[in-house]
Amino acid sequence: VRQDVRGKFKSEGVWVHHIVHIDEKKLGDVDESTDAYDTIDWLIKNIPNNNGKVGLWGISYGGWEVAMGMMEAHPALKAAAPMCSPGNQFMGDDYYHNGAFRALYAFYWSSKNAQIRISPTSEKTKPFEFGTPDGYRFWLELGPLSNVDKKLFFGQVPTWNEWTVHDTYDEYWQSKNVPDDMNDIKLPVMNVCSLFDSEDYYGAINIYHSLEKKNPENQS
Repeated sequence: VRQDVRGKFKSEGVWVHHIVHIDEKKLGDVDESTDAYDTIDWLIKNIPNNNGKVGLWGISYGGWEVAMGMMEAHPALKAAAPMCSPGNQFMGDDYYHNGAFRALYAFYWSSKNAQIRISPTSEKTKPFEFGTPDGYRFWLELGPLSNVDKKLFFGQVPTWNEWTVHDTYDEYWQSKNVPDDMNDIKLPVMNVCSLFDSEDYYGAINIYHSLEKKNPENQS
């Protein structure tokens, strides 16, 4: 089974980039861990001839989703494989590396993946049209990064604005630090890391260290 996350394609709700995991949930609270739980629960109750056992795997953003599904896991979840999962987007993954903003990558990713969705759809977002093959000229003529939203995104990519406004390691980034939430993980985990992954090497390594430190009885 392959599922689109909340707010993407035909999945209901509003998409939030790496929504903060809620440690102490109240009735009605939702995050990616509750979505994973609900999905697993539906599958084992509705898919014919299943054996009641579920595994999760995903790569990059999908790896992060797997990490979320490992928290407060459904009893039917028997194994998980987060692959190249981001763990801390400010310290070493994707958009900032130790506080240095990776503008080119962040621009490309957000322009393609973080546009506001008007309504559920099966259509993929169209790639941003740069208007020139000359990347140097494109950025030179654009001017400061503050012009990205003014001249190019026009408020349709709010995630970009969040990343550029939060240019220090503040609560916005700290609350999204995945290794902090690797508590009480009892199921077997195969954590995959790519040594030449320029985006998410930091996260995969630190998720592993956190799993090992916080769950010494888990011998995955």
